[in-house]
Amino acid sequence: MYTSQIREGGIYEKLLPAIGINILDFTLFPELSACHNFFMLFDGKREYALTDQLIIHFLEIPKIEDKVMSSKIMRWLLYLRAEGQDDNMIKILLENDEDLQAAHAMYKAFTNDDKLRRYALGREKAERDRLQLLSSAQQEGMAKGLEEGIEKGIEKGIEKGELRNKQNILIRQLSLKYTLSEKEKNQILSITDFDKLDAALDAFVFAEDKESVLQIL
Repeated sequence: MYTSQIREGGIYEKLLPAIGINILDFTLFPELSACHNFFMLFDGKREYALTDQLIIHFLEIPKIEDKVMSSKIMRWLLYLRAEGQDDNMIKILLENDEDLQAAHAMYKAFTNDDKLRRYALGREKAERDRLQLLSSAQQEGMAKGLEEGIEKGIEKGIEKGELRNKQNILIRQLSLKYTLSEKEKNQILSITDFDKLDAALDAFVFAEDKESVLQIL
């Protein structure tokens, strides 16, 4: 996010800070009572900040107190916790708050749209499958590398397993929605570019036909 701002001949002084915002539905820092904490890079004695160009915020929803609306951030956290769960709290939060009203309208439109919901569920399932298959590929690659007794075998096995699993995920996803010919399956199996396979998997979620996915390859 930070380095992508740099262009050839650009001025480093014009770089904007990189700010990460993590909204958590669990408690990450039990030793800190506040629901909003942020971190920067300091020296070992915590007396000098190395830079103000990196700030990471953590918002922990379980720590918020009911009906405490002292800040905009708190209202957003209360909204995120209540949406779809507590209609009375939602009504209170939406009063005179155009931003939350807009967010609520988008939430309603999404949950009422079967097509969008299927896209979201399909993307979530594809990601779970990808992570599971990647884990299996890593284990398979490590086992093969150990059998061969060389570190290169581990790396090659992991890479080959991950590549084949990405190919198989794409074939399976397309086959569930469309009919794939053997030629099209072989086309996917011939792709060794990870970026192309990832782009095709992402495009599948919103694709109207299989051709728009296959042309990426």
